[in-house]
Amino acid sequence: MQKKKVDRRVVRTKKVMKDSLISLLNEKDLSLITITDIVDRSDVNRSTFYAHFQDKEDFIDCLIDELIQGLIDTFQHTSVEDKNVDSFPYRFTIEAMFTYIYINSNYFKVLLLTTKVPRFTPELYARLYKYSLSHIKKLPETETKLDVHVGLYANYLSSTFISFVHYWLVDREQKYSPEYISNEFIKVIISNPLATYIKESTSDL
Repeated sequence: MQKKKVDRRVVRTKKVMKDSLISLLNEKDLSLITITDIVDRSDVNRSTFYAHFQDKEDFIDCLIDELIQGLIDTFQHTSVEDKNVDSFPYRFTIEAMFTYIYINSNYFKVLLLTTKVPRFTPELYARLYKYSLSHIKKLPETETKLDVHVGLYANYLSSTFISFVHYWLVDREQKYSPEYISNEFIKVIISNPLATYIKESTSDL
């Protein structure tokens, strides 16, 4: 089946409106932002807005869905390349995910502030958890012999990932590169630094 051709003008218009919303969220709470505010900041007509979205809630839902799905798609499209990595599998995938967030940091930085759009973080967690759990269950048996419940491990991965992103973008104002933050994330999920520290400390007693 032939793919439907993407109208670049529509893509640009939607991006302008999304950028305008993020800009407005830096100034006031979501509940105080109106469609008039969005179209005025975007310099588009109200009819243009309603041609793409039913109302403000639909607009927010589309923004959240597209942003999170982009992250999930990054995982899906890059995980294949990790099969050729000799060291930790998914290294390339994890770096690609943090790079995606870096590229879209103006969105993530604002949306992760729970006072701005409270439903974003729970939705991000739910989608990451669902995909992580599904992916882990599909791995060969030799790769899924975990010492912890699969659901708990998927929860750990998803929660830790979001915590890293929040710390990186919000707490440290994007101080580190995607490469650095992905390497630190990998260290935490595969080497358990605290367990290593305790083991080395007790061995000296």
